[in-house]
Amino acid sequence: MGQKRLCYQCLGAHMIKDCEAPTACFSCNGKHHTLIHLPSKKSKVKNEASKRVQGEASSPNENSSTVRNVLAAVSFEKIDDDLEALLATVHGRISADEGPSAVVRALVDQCAQSSFITEELCQRLRLKKRRVNVPISGIGEGRDKTRAEVEIVLRPHFQSPFELSFKAYVLPLITTYQPSCQSAVMWEHLKGLQLADPCFSKPGRVDVLLGTQIHALVVQNGLIKGDQKPPIALKSQLGWILSGSAMKSKKEGTTVCVQTEDRLDEQLKAFWEVVEPPQVLPWSSEDKMCEEHYVKHTVRLNDGRYQVRLPIKPKLPANWENSRQIARSCLLSLERKLCKNPALYEDYKNTMRQMIRADQMRKIKIKPQDTQAHYFLPHHAVVKESSTTTRVRPVFNASARNASGHSLNNHLMTGPNLLPHIVLVLAHWRRYPVAFVADVSKMYLQVRLHPEDWKFQSILWREDPREEMEDYVLTTVTFGSGPSAYLANRTL
Repeated sequence: MGQKRLCYQCLGAHMIKDCEAPTACFSCNGKHHTLIHLPSKKSKVKNEASKRVQGEASSPNENSSTVRNVLAAVSFEKIDDDLEALLATVHGRISADEGPSAVVRALVDQCAQSSFITEELCQRLRLKKRRVNVPISGIGEGRDKTRAEVEIVLRPHFQSPFELSFKAYVLPLITTYQPSCQSAVMWEHLKGLQLADPCFSKPGRVDVLLGTQIHALVVQNGLIKGDQKPPIALKSQLGWILSGSAMKSKKEGTTVCVQTEDRLDEQLKAFWEVVEPPQVLPWSSEDKMCEEHYVKHTVRLNDGRYQVRLPIKPKLPANWENSRQIARSCLLSLERKLCKNPALYEDYKNTMRQMIRADQMRKIKIKPQDTQAHYFLPHHAVVKESSTTTRVRPVFNASARNASGHSLNNHLMTGPNLLPHIVLVLAHWRRYPVAFVADVSKMYLQVRLHPEDWKFQSILWREDPREEMEDYVLTTVTFGSGPSAYLANRTL
């Protein structure tokens, strides 16, 4: 460019001082043309392969019509070396006076008035702790507190008679320092030295911090310095300690970026699939059997209420072994919890009284020889503050297994889901200018149960823990039974 006397800014046949073009480099905003921009020395980034591929990628399924636009770019990146601070670290063998030992990384800090050790290392070495309450302050008035102190012995990681016993405070974490510099083989002045931390260039956990008092006890006469950049080496009883500046390790990497975009018709199709009414799935054979059972056995009583039967599967066990003992243990546990909350206990009692008055729960006498023919339901309290009708309600656990591993829900058909899909509910909601929301108070309890099925809904109850437990049966559909939702919605 100089030999041909061309302008660096617009590449015209004149000198740059005579150039009137406002053009600047788009890469660095310098006063030269973008085509003659050279990458800086600090960051050598080479896009060895950059490809843009725009095409149509079809699904492996030949019948699929899914088509996407694909944009891909591949680049290779090499980042230049840079300097980083290398902190003084050592590898030492830590132990108590007696017991196991471990070689760990320790950070040497001349500005620390005390020494520290991590909680994890204390537990690993089973160190005996002494209770203390010492505040710790750091840079920027950062404050912490330690509540334990241990006494440890420090030895070099190599064969040496040197050992040092001192006290250290226990902390959950000492530092997040992770070195990532070049190995010592890169520096001539460090070759042949017995380093205190042979792995100083590799990332690793710091489990001990050695304060200024320990630093003064381990250092010896001897200092080796290289040129301006490499670290210095300080002689100590633990080996040569390195600190100062170090070159970061070289980093190379390949970046692959892929972007896919669905075609507009595919996006529109996906949108319509969301708003389309759901497909009605066919009922299973069990659902059909449950529906037939309901139609066959459901009757309307003289008072207008409906009476249903439990949809029991074939091969119902005739013996519900020890289900009463399980229900008794659950009632004792429930009473202990409710005694700690008298207000909730009183609400629970009132709910049970209301069920007895409404004939939804009836006291019976069960002969000892007939006990195993009854399935006893454990129950517990559920509180729903948002409910306007029933804040506290008992929920019965029909999934509790007896000694033989059987539960009532295992032998009941749950029935099909009769609730409409939310899309249909919202679509129906929009048809009218005004809509009402209502709640059926105690909906399940409005549906009566056939007396022959009462024995499968036996419970234990007493109002006072000092009284004897009494046997009751539930005469309606209950919360906790598998087919309850189906029976209530089908009746509604």
